Amino acid sequence: MIQGSSAALSALSAYGLVLQVGANNIANASSQGYKRDRVILHSAQPTGVDAHVIKDVSHGYFAPEQGGNGLHLTEMSNVDYGRELVDVITAVRSYEANLQTIDSEDELMQSVLDIKK
Repeated sequence: MIQGSSAALSALSAYGLVLQVGANNIANASSQGYKRDRVILHSAQPTGVDAHVIKDVSHGYFAPEQGGNGLHLTEMSNVDYGRELVDVITAVRSYEANLQTIDSEDELMQSVLDIKK
């Protein structure tokens, strides 16, 4: 396997994880106290991408809520829809770019095999 395709395959896996985490964050955005997950991407040796999920422990906004003991503040989620949508769109475009790399390599290998015949 060519190193470029190995890097592209690991990037597909990493950006797939970014999409899963983004979808989970959006799905839980209205849950009280939910803390969003973030995916940290970094290069792996010799080629490729490693992805790690970490919890964003920053506070969400506090909303007033009427309870049995009067009015109190309840922490809401720290998910920002705008940031999540940008992250998801970026991951989709990156996923598509790496998929195109694999498709191009496949076409190249097919051309080499056709020449060899």
